[in-house]
Amino acid sequence: MNGILGLINDVLQLSKLEDPEVTLSYEAFDAKQMAEDVLTIVKMRATEYGITVEYDASEQRFTCPYVWGSPLHVRQIFINVFSNSIKYNKKGGKISSKTLCRKTAEDQVIYHVEIEDTGIGMSEEFLNHLFEPFAIAQKEDVVNPDAEETQGNISGVRVLLVEDNDLNMEIAETFLKDAGAEVTKAFNGQQAVYLFDKSEPDQFDVILMDVMMPVMNGYEATRNIRALNRPDAKTIPIIAMTANAFVEDIQESKDAGMNEHISKPLDITKVISLIGKYWHK
Repeated sequence: MNGILGLINDVLQLSKLEDPEVTLSYEAFDAKQMAEDVLTIVKMRATEYGITVEYDASEQRFTCPYVWGSPLHVRQIFINVFSNSIKYNKKGGKISSKTLCRKTAEDQVIYHVEIEDTGIGMSEEFLNHLFEPFAIAQKEDVVNPDAEETQGNISGVRVLLVEDNDLNMEIAETFLKDAGAEVTKAFNGQQAVYLFDKSEPDQFDVILMDVMMPVMNGYEATRNIRALNRPDAKTIPIIAMTANAFVEDIQESKDAGMNEHISKPLDITKVISLIGKYWHK
């Protein structure tokens, strides 16, 4: 178990892939063993979401298992691809994976890996942006530094924080509490709707809503909250938190009834400033 936890700690740092300071290693590793390690992690995570993982376990898929490269970064790539297949899937869904050896030569082997899932997929519009390193931003999304200074005090703000990832939840909760906010946690959209519905009128000042979650996503949760028969359901600020930051994603958030849209990974200064924008009205 300690070995698996160590792997998880290694592979979750996607930013290392794009950090110019990081030098890729060049070392021999067992591709077959790596595949088994990755699938062990993936199956553990998928089980939590009620998702089935299917894969080809035949020995023939790795005709030349011993290769040279940077094993840390190879693991990172596959863990992140599989993580998206889980996060954007549905309860009772499935992930299928197969590895094919396309070509072998005296000093080279080419493997082809296919990962398929029953999730929401990608829109045609999003596919056009697939390999762009940065997202499109709107003028109103740019935070004014002077505004940050005046809106940076959120002491006493009562936040309903909705986030399905334990680590993300812990980080956001810590930062918000350090800034003086009172935090109530919900780990999926359905739980968020329940907590808001059972709360006293105006018990919460703002909702930070993750978008892609199991059970009920952030868009559905927002629409359900806005439909509740109570005045604060129509007026409470709801801020979307998502890794998708293209124009169509921002529009979808607004169409669902969200007031603002902030990109992940979260810049806590901008989060606090955005909350302050409504808190100080």
